[in-house]
Amino acid sequence: MNGIERCIDDEIPFEIPENWSWTRLRTLTSKIGAGSTPTGGRAIYQPTGVKFIRSQNVYNDGLVLNDVAYISEEINQRKSGSIVKPKDILLNITGGSIGRSALVPDDFDIGNVNQHVMIIRLLTPSIRYWVHAVLISEYIQNMIMSVQVGVSREGLSASKLMDFLIPLPSERESYRIINEYNKACNVLHQI
Repeated sequence: MNGIERCIDDEIPFEIPENWSWTRLRTLTSKIGAGSTPTGGRAIYQPTGVKFIRSQNVYNDGLVLNDVAYISEEINQRKSGSIVKPKDILLNITGGSIGRSALVPDDFDIGNVNQHVMIIRLLTPSIRYWVHAVLISEYIQNMIMSVQVGVSREGLSASKLMDFLIPLPSERESYRIINEYNKACNVLHQI
């Protein structure tokens, strides 16, 4: 951030309802950070243990854990900064699946992430459905594609993600919108 907070008013991408506000993702979170692959790579995976979530486990409609890798509790503790908690949001930040995002279920037990997955932990977990919907929206997906870093242009840094502008309705309004969205999706699935 270089000690200087950019003015949101100069960056507003589109109009939102008067009772909404624009905020940077960083102001909504207690944690934004990716994991790392333990020394030894795949050789350290074991048949059971702590789930080690990789990009192939993160989908917009949830975590897919049928091919999840496992690491030991010892490695999990050494990588304590990337332990996944219930109600976190996970976001793929590299490769062909960049931008895919999953909500971690409320009953999730324990897991850790590798360097291709970012953990987003909200200060107010009750708005996670709204924030997740915004993250997978065309608006944010276009931003992800436009701010990728690196020569191969296949990575999103935590510092860039923290600066993303999020349109924020009241909590009650966010519930109403998400409920209407879910109803519409259910109708489409029945067709």
